Amino acid sequence: MQCFAGKVISFSLAIPGCKLYVREVFSVIAQLTRSARVVAKVQGGLRSDIQYWRFLDDWSDCLPWRSEEHCIVTLFCNASKRSWGGVLLKDGKRIESRDYWLDSSDDINSLEAKALLHSLLAFRDHIRDSRVDLHTDNQTLKAALENSGCKSSSVNESVKEILQCSCQLNFAMNVCFVLSRGNPADAPSRVCSDLDCMLSAEA
Repeated sequence: MQCFAGKVISFSLAIPGCKLYVREVFSVIAQLTRSARVVAKVQGGLRSDIQYWRFLDDWSDCLPWRSEEHCIVTLFCNASKRSWGGVLLKDGKRIESRDYWLDSSDDINSLEAKALLHSLLAFRDHIRDSRVDLHTDNQTLKAALENSGCKSSSVNESVKEILQCSCQLNFAMNVCFVLSRGNPADAPSRVCSDLDCMLSAEA
């Protein structure tokens, strides 16, 4: 298990967030270290982690060259329970994107991670093959992106999708923290549309 984890970490320069796919491996190693057991059942999250790396069995592709184009994405990740919003600033232009949640039952950190993923997908044509500065006011999300995960499994799942998106669209991410009051994506995440209008209780 330790040798396997070491080999995975060696891919960190080529595969963004590779540590996300050995978190369960490290957890099992820690458990075995603290107990007298010398074996662990390969099931659940541990099995998923190991199976992920089977793509190397027949992978013969190469990573595309990334241009030096640099665009800035400013995203409000403190999503409301109703919707998410994102703002892209590029070449002096400002583009907004927003939508409502189909399921808002997740905790706020998970919603913020999903808001980032939705914004990146909404702006895919503008960030492809670029270097992107991501601005978020959520420290949990920032730490998860910089440290390849956090304690929240739901946030980790979204971070995996974000990093897979970065590979598919070939963009590099630089995560920055911004205060909510200085985040231009705060407005589109909270704006109300005609769909929000309701009759009064009296009517």
